[in-house]
This record gives sequence, structure tokens and C-alpha cells, in this order.
Amino acid sequence: MASGELSAEDFARVLATMPIPAVDVVALRRDADEERFGLVLRESPFEQRLVWTQIGGRIRHGETLRDALLRHIHGTLVGAVVELEDDPQPDYVLQFFPTDPRIAPTYGVDPRKHSVGLSFLVEIGGEPDVVPGGEGLELRWFTRAELAAAGQDLWPGTGRAVEQLIARRLPTTKGIW
Repeated sequence: MASGELSAEDFARVLATMPIPAVDVVALRRDADEERFGLVLRESPFEQRLVWTQIGGRIRHGETLRDALLRHIHGTLVGAVVELEDDPQPDYVLQFFPTDPRIAPTYGVDPRKHSVGLSFLVEIGGEPDVVPGGEGLELRWFTRAELAAAGQDLWPGTGRAVEQLIARRLPTTKGIW
């Protein structure tokens, strides 16, 4: 065990007793006249199926939000070109609870832990693709209409996060859901 790391037993105790701060990234690509939103396909912790979700994960002790965002983006995507300000601030905060998935319209659900997701809409250039052998199996760029139709194929809470990110950052007359 490296210096500063918790044992598996201690980490399990932390997960059972306190929320974990995390960063969540919805990738943004602007085409000629349309925005597209990048999500990754991964295995669901709920059941034996695949779901589309944002990029992200926990923030390490002593890590800035910028460093956590870059670590998760580059740990999930190869070929991604990202420019972030020195101290980026979240566009939305989504809470994830290890409870009944029926709360997903308001909150996210993660049966493994309670986490507070600092959510960012990040423009990503280059020719990104998932890191071979990583937890992301595929990267897909969704239009607003495709996101609205994805429904059950999204991780519980991802639809809410994307909807709120779009409403807060991109002009629109109505939400997509």
C-alpha cells in the first residue's frame, strides 16, 4: 500500500459512512450548427447490462478540481484535447445515493457509495476515443434528441445531469426531457 492510501477495510468504512467528492464530465463537441454530448458506455453496477454515463470519478486528497478533471478525462479518453481554466467551477452539482433507483429523476443512484458529483460540461477537441482496456467501452456523441430518447440506456442520474448542464450552459427554449 502506497503512502497516503487506505487499506481496503478502511476505504470500505469511508464509503459506508461519508459522501465521496467526485467530478463528472459531459464532453461537448460543437458541430456546424449543433452541439453533441459525449458519454461513455460501461458496465452497470446495478445489473448485467451496459449503460451510457458521464466521465468522472472521485477527487483525490490534495488534488485540484482541474487536475481531477484532466486525470479522469485522459484516463478514459485517448486523443482528447482539453483546455481548462486554472480553477474551474462546476456547472451543476448532482448527488448520488446508494438507494432505490426510483429517486433518479431528482438524484443520481450509485449502489456502491454516496457521492457528490461536481458536474462540468467540457468542450473536447481532437479525435478522442476510449482508452483500450479501460472501464469505458465506447464513446458516443449524442444530439439533444438522441439523449432524450436514450432513457433507460443511461446511468440513473445521467439524464438529469446532462439536462441541467445544458439548461445552465447552452441556450435553449425548452429542456430536452
